Amino acid sequence: MDAVVDGVNKNKGTFNWHIEENKVFENEYTGAGLNFGEGTVTVTFPGSISGSETYHYGHACFLRGTRILTRHGYCPVEELAVGDEVHTLNSGWQPLRWIGQQRIATPFGLAKSAPVRITAGAFGPALPERDVCVSQEHAIFFRNQLIPAKFLINGVTVFRDTRIKDIEYFHLLLDRHAVIFSEGLATESYMPCENIKWFDNTSECPQALLNSIRGGTAECLSECYPRKTTGPVMEAARTLLARFAPVNIKGRAVG
Repeated sequence: MDAVVDGVNKNKGTFNWHIEENKVFENEYTGAGLNFGEGTVTVTFPGSISGSETYHYGHACFLRGTRILTRHGYCPVEELAVGDEVHTLNSGWQPLRWIGQQRIATPFGLAKSAPVRITAGAFGPALPERDVCVSQEHAIFFRNQLIPAKFLINGVTVFRDTRIKDIEYFHLLLDRHAVIFSEGLATESYMPCENIKWFDNTSECPQALLNSIRGGTAECLSECYPRKTTGPVMEAARTLLARFAPVNIKGRAVG
């Protein structure tokens, strides 16, 4: 998770907001915003406040409508069910153990929370076959590495889609973290962490599996490939995206 509030729903007092990277929160209509640096922000309220825990998604999820390769062909992620088999890169067909769901409202069109849209053909002909929408931290598999989608943004064929105000994410949990396929594009399955408690349907996760995740013993907690945000492989991925972009993106501001 990129940012977590210790808790709200409290009377006057102080709470801490832990921020792992610089965050800018802005209203696209008024231009008003707050810029937080990395670290811990302590806020003191003279009166009572209420609301829910606040967080910015930092894990792998697919947006409603994105199709996943199953034993019966491509299927919209929201139509998948526990037990359905999806195709993995290294282990063939594997059954889904749990499907996490979470709805996020972004009434101000917050760019930092918007999903990343990877347009059809961004990496080459029919790669992906249709647009793929994922969370910003959702990794794309490229040359034996996992690259979070937000680091591939070029502002043309890969961009934050701030037009989407109501975001519904789906998280596909297998026995082991794996590379799966969305519209022909190699992506990752869900690798859980402490954020599993924030899903709308956490109660549907089998208790034994939930206990092993919380206890750190579940096999799905180990990454299937190294995750990188810099280096020659990521640069090769960006070069490939530039090659198939419909316009010259050199020097273009990303967003």
